[in-house]
Amino acid sequence: MIMDRMDILQRASYWLAGIELDIYQVAENFMRTHNMNRKQFASFLGVSQSYVTQLLCGEYNYSLTKLVELSMKMGFAPTVEFTAIDNVIQSDYIKNVDVFDCNGGFETDVPIVNSFLTAA
Repeated sequence: MIMDRMDILQRASYWLAGIELDIYQVAENFMRTHNMNRKQFASFLGVSQSYVTQLLCGEYNYSLTKLVELSMKMGFAPTVEFTAIDNVIQSDYIKNVDVFDCNGGFETDVPIVNSFLTAA
């Protein structure tokens, strides 16, 4: 079954994947900035090395409490924003741009993808 963009935006898995990617990026950037391997990062966070592996592989279903604790230890305050799904779909549609293709024409409905969180 082929899903269109509107169907995708209405799936919890889409939003969860975005959050998991943001967590991964924050953790990877933190480890790189502080020259830490996974073992050192686990020790810093006060968790097991296997927990860090799960964190980095997106194989863990975080509790809100744990998400806040991990974020704070890395120096970030997580933010949550609730927006009506209809507004998200409309905004996503408006962000679509016309893209010039190599044959001299234009391709339409190419979505611009934005990150959920910005990691410094």
